[in-house]
Amino acid sequence: MPDPADRSIQFVKGIGPRRAELLSKLGISTLRDAIEYFPRAYKDRGEITPIREVVPDSEVTVRGKIVSVRLKKFFYRRSMVTVILEEEGSQVTCVWFNQPYMRERFKRGMHVIAAGKVRLGKNDEYAIANPETEIVDEDAEETLLNGSRILPVYPLTERLTQSAVRSLVHKALNEMNVSVEEIMPESVITDHRLPEREAAIRSVHFPSSEEELERARRRFIFEEFFFLQMGIALRRKAIRQREKPRKYCEQKGRCDGFIRSLPFKLTSAQRKVLDEIEQDLMSSMPMNRLLQGDVGSGKTVVAVWAMLRAAASGLQSAIMAPTEVLARQHFRKISEQLRGEDLNIVMLIGAATASEKKRLRQLIHSGHIDIVIGTHALFQEKVKFKDLGLIVIDEQHKFGVMQRMRFFRKGFAPDMLVMTATPIPRTLSLTIYGDMDVSILDEMPPGRKPIETRWLRNRDLKKAYNFVRKQVREGRQVYVIYPLVEESRYRDLKSVKKMFQELRKKEFPEFRVGLLYGSMKPEEKERVMLDFRDRKIDVLVSTTVIEVGIDVPNATCIVIENADYFGLSQLHQLRGRVGRSSEQSYCVLVGTPKSQTGRQRLKVLESTTDGFRIAEEDLYLRGTGEFFGTMQSGLPDLKVGDLFRDFEILKVARDEARRVVSGDRKITYKERAVMRRILHQRFAKRFSLVSI
Repeated sequence: MPDPADRSIQFVKGIGPRRAELLSKLGISTLRDAIEYFPRAYKDRGEITPIREVVPDSEVTVRGKIVSVRLKKFFYRRSMVTVILEEEGSQVTCVWFNQPYMRERFKRGMHVIAAGKVRLGKNDEYAIANPETEIVDEDAEETLLNGSRILPVYPLTERLTQSAVRSLVHKALNEMNVSVEEIMPESVITDHRLPEREAAIRSVHFPSSEEELERARRRFIFEEFFFLQMGIALRRKAIRQREKPRKYCEQKGRCDGFIRSLPFKLTSAQRKVLDEIEQDLMSSMPMNRLLQGDVGSGKTVVAVWAMLRAAASGLQSAIMAPTEVLARQHFRKISEQLRGEDLNIVMLIGAATASEKKRLRQLIHSGHIDIVIGTHALFQEKVKFKDLGLIVIDEQHKFGVMQRMRFFRKGFAPDMLVMTATPIPRTLSLTIYGDMDVSILDEMPPGRKPIETRWLRNRDLKKAYNFVRKQVREGRQVYVIYPLVEESRYRDLKSVKKMFQELRKKEFPEFRVGLLYGSMKPEEKERVMLDFRDRKIDVLVSTTVIEVGIDVPNATCIVIENADYFGLSQLHQLRGRVGRSSEQSYCVLVGTPKSQTGRQRLKVLESTTDGFRIAEEDLYLRGTGEFFGTMQSGLPDLKVGDLFRDFEILKVARDEARRVVSGDRKITYKERAVMRRILHQRFAKRFSLVSI
C-alpha cells in the first residue's frame, strides 16, 4: 500500500493548486515534507492581554470580535487595510499597509487573536501594525492550533500565512493517517533518553510546555548529527578498508639528506608531523590526513618531503593549488628545493597551450614525470597517471568534498595529504574533516616575529599612509587591500581600480605603485606578482587575490581598508602575507564598523595572532553558514542543529555513530535497512562512499 506520508499536499482540504505551488517554494510537496518542516521560532501565547489593559510600546496578544473592516486605496497602488477588534467595549485597530488581499480574509463578527507591538495612533487610538493574526472558530480546530499556547513560527514565502502552515501540519498529523517512522535504533534512543520520533514530531510543532519542546528539539538535533556523523564514519571506514597496492621503500636516507640540505632547521612541530606522515606512508591503508597550519608555518616543506619520499619509492605525486598564481609559486619553490634531486617536475595549468597540455599528459601517463603541480586542470578526465602514489591538496577550503574524491580516484588507493592555512575550529573539523586524521603545525619557524596589528578608524587613514611612506623609505614593500574591483552604487566601499589611481597620483607619487585583481589575465597577474617579488614595485594595491599569493619576504606591511567588510579568518589570511622574514612586520586595519559585531571582529584581530582562537571567534560571530561558504567546504545544511551551540550533542552523536559503524552497537536487520535508506536519501551525493 502507498504510504499516506507520500501523498501530495495539493489534495488536502484547504490547500489546492495555488497554495500547493506556494508551499513547494518552501520544499513542502508531500505530507511527509509538511511534518518535517520544522518551526524557526516559537511565540508563547500563554497569556492574552485584555484590550482595555494594553499600553503603547508593549508586545501583546489580544483577542476580540471584528466590528469593522476597511480597505483604503491611495496613489501608485498603495493601500491600507484596517480591522477594528472590540472586547467588552474597548477597541484596538489592526493595520496592514500595501496588502489589499487582507481585506478578503476578515469579516465582521469573526473572533480574532492578534499579536504585535502596540502604538498610539493619531486619534489616540491603540493600533498594531502588521500583526500576526489567527481567526478563532470555537467549533473548529483553529482553537486548538491558535489559542492560548506555545505557537510554532515557520519560515514563510509571500502570500502564505502562519495559520495555513500550522493547519496543514495539524491535518497531516491528526487527520491524514500519516505515521511517523522511527529511523534511529531503539537502543540509541533508550540509552540517551530521547523521545520517540512520532512524539517528538508532535511536540516540536505543537508543544504543551517549554520542557516538552526542549526534549523534542534535542531529539532532532541528535538525530541530525547522528546521521551526518554516520555518513562521515562510513566514508572514513571505506577509505581505510582499501589496501594500497604498493609499498614504500624502507630506506629514507634520501629524504633525510633533503632535510639536512635545507638552509633552516625544522621546528619540532614539523618533525612530529613528518613522523605521523611516515607512519601513514608505511601503513597498508592509504593516508587520509589533514595538515593545518598558519600561513608561514612550513606546510610546503612537509609536502615536499612526502613527495620526495614517494618518488624515492618509484611513485608519482601530484599537488593541486586553487589558483595559477599559487601553482606557479609551488612549481618554483619545489623545483628549487629539489634542484639536487634527479626528478622530473612539471606544471599543468589551464593557461598552457593545447599542444603543451597534450605533451604533458602523455609524459604523466607514461610515468616519466615524478611530480605534477597544477590547478583544477588536474581534475580533467584526460589526465591519467601511471602510478599515482601521493596526492597533496593545498588550501582545501577552496575545493569541494566531491572534488577531493574525484582526485582520489585518479590512482589506486593513493595516499592523500590535505593542507589548509585556515585554522579549522574543532566544531567544524568534526563535520567537514571527520573522516581524516589531523596534524597541526602550531609553531612558527625560528626568528619570525609576531605581526603587530593596529586598528584605525577611517578618520585616521592619513596615519596609515604616513606609515606606508616610512616603511618604503626604509627599503620595505607594502600591500594595500580593497574589497571591490569596481565601484558599486549599492555598497559604500572603495574600489581597487579607483584607489590605485588615487594612491599613485596623490598619496605616493614618489613610489612605484602596482595594481592586482582577480579578473586580470593570468599572464598579467603573473607579471605583477613577479615584479613585486623582484622589488620593482614598492606598493601593491590589490584585492583579496593575494590571499593565497606569492611569498615576498621583503613585504613588511599590509594595510586593509574597509576591514570591517571582511570576515575574521579572511583578515587573518591576508595578514599572513607579511611576517615572512626576521624583520618586524605590521598589519593596519582601517574601518569604522557600524555594528558591535564588526567592532568586536577587529578588536579580536588586533589582540591576537592565534589562528585557532580567531577561527573560533569567527565561527561564533558569523555562524557556520558564512565561515567557509557551504558549497566550497561541503558543510552540511542543518535544519535544527547548530555546530557551535550544540557542540556537546555533536560529540555524543559522533561517538554513537562510530559505535554503530564499527559494530560495537548491536542493531537489528530492520534498523540497519532503515538507516541505510535514510543515509542514501540525505548523503549519497555528499559522501559518495556510503554503505552500511
